[in-house]
Amino acid sequence: MTADTAKDPAQGTWVVIVALGITQIVGWGTIFYSFSVLLESAQQALGASRSTVVGAFSVALLTTGVCATWAGRIIDRHGGRWLMTGGSVAAGALLMAMGRVESVAAFYGVWALLGVAMSACLYEPAFAVITKAFGSGYRRAMTALTLIAGFASTVFWPLSQWLLALLGWRDTLLVLGAMNLLVSAPLHLFCLPRSVPRAGAGHGARAAVTPDPSAAAAASARVDASGAAGASAGTVASGASGAPGVAGTSGTSEPPRTGPGRRSLSFSEVLRDPRFYWLAGASVCNAMVFSSLSVHLIPLLQAKGLTAAAAAGVGALIGPMQVAGRVVEFTFARNVSSRRVGLVALSILPLGLVALWLGGREASAYVLFGVLYGVGNGVMTIVRGAIPVELFGRDHYGAVGGALAGMGMVAQASAPFLASLVWGAFGGYDPVVLMLIGFCGAATLCFASATRGMVRVQ
Repeated sequence: MTADTAKDPAQGTWVVIVALGITQIVGWGTIFYSFSVLLESAQQALGASRSTVVGAFSVALLTTGVCATWAGRIIDRHGGRWLMTGGSVAAGALLMAMGRVESVAAFYGVWALLGVAMSACLYEPAFAVITKAFGSGYRRAMTALTLIAGFASTVFWPLSQWLLALLGWRDTLLVLGAMNLLVSAPLHLFCLPRSVPRAGAGHGARAAVTPDPSAAAAASARVDASGAAGASAGTVASGASGAPGVAGTSGTSEPPRTGPGRRSLSFSEVLRDPRFYWLAGASVCNAMVFSSLSVHLIPLLQAKGLTAAAAAGVGALIGPMQVAGRVVEFTFARNVSSRRVGLVALSILPLGLVALWLGGREASAYVLFGVLYGVGNGVMTIVRGAIPVELFGRDHYGAVGGALAGMGMVAQASAPFLASLVWGAFGGYDPVVLMLIGFCGAATLCFASATRGMVRVQ
């Protein structure tokens, strides 16, 4: 145990994971999953079209994307305790304010500000906190977090429906806002680490990136000749222990700055690294698929001939399958490199979409889609959080993860509109599904290019 961890008992413990798991359920549930439940009521109350109301949500995603890098840099420098607490307080207050808006303009204004709050309290800042707190055990900790958070839709879709029937949409938003103020904000304030571990101490803020063994000799020769630390990226080997049973390693040695290993990259170095843009391409393409299906899946399934109840059943299958995929990753693939796990997950996603495209009136095809899409998407959430560490190191994870998330959020905001254009141009959803299969292929190619030469995390 280091001086930092002795002063801060929350650093790298299961308290952090459980607290963040609960706050992610509340955050995603009250902001994301309640939106589809309250959409029709808000539309009627404001006298606006459905596309107008959905547009406010797109504005929130855009502002989240703009603010994501800023939020990540704050966590890199100061930790996530105060930022995530403030994000939860802001989210709670804004949800309450949304329950009192009377105009479309005010509705848009609240959602724009809510996007700023989202950048400070959802997955990306939570992943950044875990990366700082758990050292070499970050990936298992991320998996554990997503296992808990994966129940957000399971909890909040029925809860929001029940509150809507009991209270109406405006008072439902008051209750949802209060959950952020009374549950999430205190958990962030009292359970998150008070400080960022010092670089090179405790939890391995300096990450060693180890190249493929087959290229080690050549990489070492290049470094000796040039004096640079520029071997191809591989896997992160932290020198410090995290939580018992989480980190799985111990020691405090500084990773080598020359030879086969290299130091963590600065944010400016990351922005000059072509792998960052390949990874951004994968993030954008994957976000296009996720966002398009989040909005269009139910009408798509109904257009295929499923009843409204059957379509909702297929949609409800995705959440548990995401959790199932994460359980499998946590149990069997924790010692497999994130590159391999990501490539498998990205290969599963288009198989699910092919089942969706080919399915006629046979319910089994759509069940297969729900299983494959849920498993693939659930595992990719973990890979999305882990892979920047393995490529670029841990020191500036918040800024790097925020930049990647920002690009993904812009894609999420635009994808449903693009899918609507394709649907309108071709008069059906089959071309939309083919487009999404193409995005899956592009995501796989970009991810493979970004991670070429990587091996398992040491």
